[in-house]
Amino acid sequence: MNKKKLFAGALSLAMMFGTALPLGMSAAPSLTAGITANASDYEEVEVDGLTYAMYSDHAELKYTPSDIKGEFVIPSTANGLPVTHTWSSAFWSKTEMTGVFYPASVTDISNGGCFVGSEKVEKLTVDENNPEYCSVDNIIMSKDKKELVLLPPAYPGKEFVVPETIESIESCAFYNTSIESIIMPENVKKVSYLSCCRMPKLKSVRFSSNTESIGNGAFKDDVMLESADIPASVAKIDRGAFEKCTSLGSITINNPECKVADYEDTLGVKETTVIRGYAGSTAQTYAEKWGYKFEALEGGPTKAISLGDANGDGTVDAKDASFILTEYSKLSTGGASSLTDEQKKACDVNKDSKSDAKDASAILAYYSYLSTGGTDDIETFLNDIE
Repeated sequence: MNKKKLFAGALSLAMMFGTALPLGMSAAPSLTAGITANASDYEEVEVDGLTYAMYSDHAELKYTPSDIKGEFVIPSTANGLPVTHTWSSAFWSKTEMTGVFYPASVTDISNGGCFVGSEKVEKLTVDENNPEYCSVDNIIMSKDKKELVLLPPAYPGKEFVVPETIESIESCAFYNTSIESIIMPENVKKVSYLSCCRMPKLKSVRFSSNTESIGNGAFKDDVMLESADIPASVAKIDRGAFEKCTSLGSITINNPECKVADYEDTLGVKETTVIRGYAGSTAQTYAEKWGYKFEALEGGPTKAISLGDANGDGTVDAKDASFILTEYSKLSTGGASSLTDEQKKACDVNKDSKSDAKDASAILAYYSYLSTGGTDDIETFLNDIE
């Protein structure tokens, strides 16, 4: 019998008892899965006043008339071919357009919603039968609601709290919106290129502590952004991420080994931006090379705690299970948690947003597996026995 399956049985028993465009954006079309036409082999065709890039098996909306008023409904077909994609140029300078409806045929909106000069757009909706996208409160998301795809430029309100299900902020998602503050939930791991650029009123961003990367030009030209606190989880900041952020007084890099794109404009404006980080960090190296003022953070960086290592001693064993049960007992009797966010993530091995007897039981099963020569990490082990 597979060793992991054997321990899965032990785990089940234990759990039973334990639970008593702009900006250099390319206008080239991006094709969806299943499209077979050559990307360079298309004909520009006008149909009913709309201009399409026409391929052998699909059409892509390229230009629309400047005098569009109200909500614009994208046709699902053009000359008998499905309309599958909208170019970034499709909705520029539509001063009287207030909304866009995407049919089920449009399965690629990437870079297709930069509403340059179309500031009255407030409504974005998607056909409920669209296989790739959905719309919630005039926000476009991927069908599984893990990717934030597009907000309208006239989205109301000063603060935007990203929905809890979102894991990735896609390219141009916030482009040209008038939002002043963005708050990202803990699920967000990726802030894509140009995702939050040219936001004329953006003053603050609260990143997820699980964010892993900040893409090329992500906050470029956000001239009102005052500061940025980049969490220790961020391993990479791409070129021009904070380019021309002229009000950026400080940017704090909490990961001493964060890979910062080696260009002068990646972290702000050297005349006005102070880079804060740990002594000897990549942030200090970057600041000194490009002439930014650098301020050293006190102490040393907090060491990341791995999944299952609840007590932070560098190993996953019975002590961690005991640690979790003690915490669980305290919470069950009305006590307050004393765990840091990092410890809570380490304790929640089954990722159900709780630290309880089920997590302790899973750790014991994994510890037994290691004791008999197992070599996989705890996440791989638990995935294999599901």
